[in-house]
Amino acid sequence: VFLPSIAYHCEVEAGDKIGEVVHPLTGEIVQSYYAQNTGLVFSLREYPMVYAGSLLARIIKKSEEVI
Repeated sequence: VFLPSIAYHCEVEAGDKIGEVVHPLTGEIVQSYYAQNTGLVFSLREYPMVYAGSLLARIIKKSEEVI
């Protein structure tokens, strides 16, 4: 079961915790996931059941450029 630690449409920094996958019966943390880039969360998994390779979140990478 995926339990997000962030909200949709929020800014995250590289290294911020995105969430955890926990065992549904014991609550044991199976894996913790962290943002690889700084940016804006524009997609976040709502359905909690996950399998290997499931999409958890999408982050728009923050650009260094200012237009």
